[in-house]
Amino acid sequence: MIIVSIFHNSILKSCSYCIYDEESLEGYLIDVGDAQPIIDFIQTHGIDLKAVLLTHPHFDHVYGINEIVNAYPDIRIYCSSETLDGLKDEDINMSYMYLEDEFKIPDDSVFRLIDEAADVRCFNKQIRIEQCQGHDTGCLAFIIENNIFTGDSYTPFAPVTYNWHRCNKEMALESEKRLISIIQNEDLHVYPGHYQ
Repeated sequence: MIIVSIFHNSILKSCSYCIYDEESLEGYLIDVGDAQPIIDFIQTHGIDLKAVLLTHPHFDHVYGINEIVNAYPDIRIYCSSETLDGLKDEDINMSYMYLEDEFKIPDDSVFRLIDEAADVRCFNKQIRIEQCQGHDTGCLAFIIENNIFTGDSYTPFAPVTYNWHRCNKEMALESEKRLISIIQNEDLHVYPGHYQ
């Protein structure tokens, strides 16, 4: 059975998720905020962390990356090429709002660039990747079994935002509409990038 554990982060009420198989203990992270509670959880439950999947490059969803890589040096981080570019640019990731020093990410070697056509496997099954540009050009949503991780491209209790660098209102609204249709047609459990 696949379990989704939710982590409520300290910056902007963002969410990180650890999704893992209850029997094999194979696990994956979706976005990384406050890393220490996630690391503690993984260690306590004996989870074999395989990879991190990033929905987009905004700081409130990625600021724990370095701690995760330090704790798990062999980990791979999957993201779009636009997200990787955004992680390297403080105007795009908005780290300047939170840090006095530059936000430096791990070496490029830990990253694997993906798009909708990428063959990314979780629990020995190919996951579905939905490109959902608008909130940022690099936004991805991940469908793993009957769960969808939407980042900031769709939040059930709030409208999608499109007032940041690299945002596009029309694309954001179109992506949100498409994700809602997928969710309704496939009866998916929604895990957004923020909590109320």
